[in-house]
Amino acid sequence: LPPAPFNQDPKCMARPPRYRLSGLPQLVLHRGSPGRPLFRGDQDYRFFLDSLAANSRRYRCALHAYVLMPDHVHLLLTPDIPDGVARLMQASGRQWSHYYKQSIQPTGRPWAGRYKSTVVEAQTWLLDCYCHIEQTPLHTGLVTTPEAYPWSSYAAHALCRPDPLILEHPVYTALAADGQMRCMAYRKRCLSPPDETTRRQITDATNAGWALGSEHFQQEIEKSIHRRVRPLPRGGYRGRPPG
Repeated sequence: LPPAPFNQDPKCMARPPRYRLSGLPQLVLHRGSPGRPLFRGDQDYRFFLDSLAANSRRYRCALHAYVLMPDHVHLLLTPDIPDGVARLMQASGRQWSHYYKQSIQPTGRPWAGRYKSTVVEAQTWLLDCYCHIEQTPLHTGLVTTPEAYPWSSYAAHALCRPDPLILEHPVYTALAADGQMRCMAYRKRCLSPPDETTRRQITDATNAGWALGSEHFQQEIEKSIHRRVRPLPRGGYRGRPPG
């Protein structure tokens, strides 16, 4: 059968289909309901991380980086099965909703809606996504240094602190053969974090569901899933050239 035509209806593009692809990193953002705290204290954060760990194993998703913010969750995952991320997010979201109503807020919904996601070209964008996620507490003013925030994977990547949730991506492990040197290389990279333009490209791609990568990468994803994964050429995010 020929590929299905790209649907350019703005109403359709507001809720793009999920990326049901295996073996490629996906950047995931799930926001809490406006005006409601998603997490209140250490027990809440730990519960969510425990749920995330169990569901990552159950649905065969490697978790590479994460941050739990008071009002949203940001994850970088690579699924081994096509619907792994969708099933993980559904299970974790359902478990958190039950916990939330029992322990935090008996009425209302903890989540603002469906999670948002994008597929990531590892060679060109993965480490920028690591930094983007882990430096969110710094950019939002919660802390003055990323290591001061306890609910992210920064300490695992930059300070070599063991984190049982994390399964490193080969692009990260390729920074250096030795673990300490690898952490040092990553820490040095984060001293020059993604600039505002790069952060905006990551955010726009996640919110719109556009593939985050080079034009060639986007073309290959379009061939694979038979739908548009980049905006029309007249404007907006167009991907980042390799290098």
